[in-house]
Amino acid sequence: MDSESKVQQQQAAYKGVTCPLSLAEPTEDDLKETRSLEEMMKRMNVFESQEGMEQRSTALISLQALACDWISEVAAQKCPSQALDGIGGKIFAFGSYRLGVNTRGADVDAVLVSTRFIERHEFFDKFFDRLREHPRCGAAHAVSDAFVPVIKMTFMGVDIDLLFAKLDMATIPDNIDLRENTETLLRNLDERCVRSINGCRVTDEILHQVPNPENFRVALKVIRIWAKNRGIYSNAMGFLGGVSWAILLARIAQLYPNAAPNVLIIRFFHVLTRWSWPKPVELCELSPPNLHFPEWDPRTNIKDQFHLMPIITPVYPRQNSTYNVSISTKQVILAELERGRNLTNEIMFKQKSWEDLLEPVNFFDAYRHYVIVIASSDTAELHLDFQGLVESQLRKLVLSFEHNGAIDRAHVNTESYGRANESEPEHVTKWFIGIEFKKAPEPGKKLNVDLTFDITNFIRQINGMANSLQLRLDVLYSKKRGLSHYLPPSEHWKINRSKPACVYGAGNCNQGGAASALAAAAGGAAGASGSSASAPDPAISPMGSAMLMSGSDVPVGSKRPHSPNCFASSSQELQPKRLTAAGGGGAGGGSLTRTDSSSSSLSNVSVKAKT
Repeated sequence: MDSESKVQQQQAAYKGVTCPLSLAEPTEDDLKETRSLEEMMKRMNVFESQEGMEQRSTALISLQALACDWISEVAAQKCPSQALDGIGGKIFAFGSYRLGVNTRGADVDAVLVSTRFIERHEFFDKFFDRLREHPRCGAAHAVSDAFVPVIKMTFMGVDIDLLFAKLDMATIPDNIDLRENTETLLRNLDERCVRSINGCRVTDEILHQVPNPENFRVALKVIRIWAKNRGIYSNAMGFLGGVSWAILLARIAQLYPNAAPNVLIIRFFHVLTRWSWPKPVELCELSPPNLHFPEWDPRTNIKDQFHLMPIITPVYPRQNSTYNVSISTKQVILAELERGRNLTNEIMFKQKSWEDLLEPVNFFDAYRHYVIVIASSDTAELHLDFQGLVESQLRKLVLSFEHNGAIDRAHVNTESYGRANESEPEHVTKWFIGIEFKKAPEPGKKLNVDLTFDITNFIRQINGMANSLQLRLDVLYSKKRGLSHYLPPSEHWKINRSKPACVYGAGNCNQGGAASALAAAAGGAAGASGSSASAPDPAISPMGSAMLMSGSDVPVGSKRPHSPNCFASSSQELQPKRLTAAGGGGAGGGSLTRTDSSSSSLSNVSVKAKT
């Protein structure tokens, strides 16, 4: 057999929707670099120790025993005694814990798979009560009406998110493989059960699709640290979640099946910076079973045609794991991938280190203008729900900003913050959205910036979901220099620079430093024509902070009094006003003011409002 035929046979043996790009084996230098990567991660001490992994395993085993006892009790009330043999359930872990890349102290995602005799409402009522009574279970919290219903708890010192799925089976075999026999497994399941069980099926299929799981795990640990440090690890915020990053790296592992972890990381950036989005990333071809669950298919689903970075789960029903990605978040992700490509090029030539790749980004060094969303509650229990609600809706506010003709980019920080000082409520969470305004089309022309509708609509949505006297929501505006009022003192160093070093998507720039993903860009709402200098910074108010929408000390859903610098969120109270940014050439900058019948001048650096 000639060498070409041998290579063709080797390529045919590997998985993936295409043949591998290279079958090259690791070199001695690759193995050395891999050891260097593993030593670096040990020094960082971010991943779970062996003792911590054993603690999680023990907790899951004990939780499964508790669940099986409960299932047997419920089944005994419904079934004849001769049918009770073998009735029980099984807990499957998935996500980062199942992949072997969970960070220290991270929660464990798991699903309880039960027989047909157990109903969902019994799991969220009776089993939830059993958990709350258990001496080793604390902070149990059921979210039964979520898109993927879950019970959150701390069990034997381990944070666990437990889902539920019942199969149309009389018993659950100990050796059941959730990847196999898809049609039999999913028959007669509702969509919530399918979504719950597919988390485990996706994780198992990813591991099945990679040629070398151990090399994949080492590389995935680095990619996860990189994505988190660079602020692009969050599905809820419109970036990529853990499953999406794992699928992307798994595809690279299929293309380079024999590569060492360091090579997988380098190829990860090189391939993805050249990927022709929205071409989907897929790990395998599927033969759909004779079932009728909705799945991702841009040929038949119009909405799927508008997905920007489709990354498709490798099990039926196929779903796009990145449907939340927006124009702004895609730009940020691509900028970080480009930065990673440039740095890994330098790492190959020993000009940079892996630590440079993983350097955390300074979000507050990237923009001049910020919108701050502040959620506060009277109690810790209420705040847990309210914080999750507001965070889940932030993406919609960002999308609304993106459709505003005066805004070029709206970038939400994936990290949230608590109290800045003792005068603030005890239970408070803040999110920061960096805003990049478009430049004025011509020198001396003003650019109208109207955020009234965007913010009012956002608060109305929250009002409709959580109308309580014990909940408060504020949406404020601040320049960079005013952020110290909202950030805890430990974070003030992040805003000490005089101007942003970089704005995502502006072009190439120095690759070192926290904000070095792209070149420094002209900020502000208007810029000087024919000049390479940054655009003037539009001033907002004499205090450096103008309140666009506020509900300070006023409950969500209640009527808010009219006051200067304040928009009421109640539809009965809302008065149409416009925020207008003006700018011209030169160092004088511009001003941002609200125009109404009492003020049309843009020379005064203030925010005016009717009372």
